[in-house]
Amino acid sequence: MRNCLKILFLTALLFLVAGCSKPETLKAPDSVNLSNTVPIILVHGSGGNEHTLDEISENLQDKYHFSNEKLEVLISSKGELSYRGKLTKNAKHPIIAVAFEDNEAPISDWAKWLRIATDDLEKHFKFKKMDGVGYSNGGLALSAYVQGNQATPRFQKIITLGAPFNDLSEEDNAGGANFKKGCASNSNAQEFSIQKEAKSKRFRVSFDCWHFRC
Repeated sequence: MRNCLKILFLTALLFLVAGCSKPETLKAPDSVNLSNTVPIILVHGSGGNEHTLDEISENLQDKYHFSNEKLEVLISSKGELSYRGKLTKNAKHPIIAVAFEDNEAPISDWAKWLRIATDDLEKHFKFKKMDGVGYSNGGLALSAYVQGNQATPRFQKIITLGAPFNDLSEEDNAGGANFKKGCASNSNAQEFSIQKEAKSKRFRVSFDCWHFRC
């Protein structure tokens, strides 16, 4: 009897360990042609990681069913890539969570590493277009990437959440702002197009609108 209980305990423990283990990290993902879908690139802010925007990805997958697969791309401070997860031929608007090993690096470095990642993603998945969501300095990195890569556009739309375009100093952000009327009447929250065009394509950038209760 004791031996049976011991075997059952060990079996349950093995299942728990297997369930808690992280997905395998690979140097390169399995290649598949996904040229007919548009992935959503998620970029965390300073101090963040590949899980910072999990709530967004979970809502897109589980609540709205807009996306059905997810891949994590880890970028080292040397620009070396590793992957967790897998995309299949059935992927629809797959979510790709990008994470920088040096999550306090300058924005210019993030934009440079992001370019390395998108080039590799294009090679493995044949993506023609990408959409991006960047939180805080991740939004600045996406914006810097777009403006610095006009000759070979990758992103068709980006959304920035809480990105400090005016830096963080009180002087640069002096003055009041009325958010009570919401995004519809707030011109700062309206979608606009970057004026510079490349290959007859325009990048559309959406700024988030924050609602405050006073």
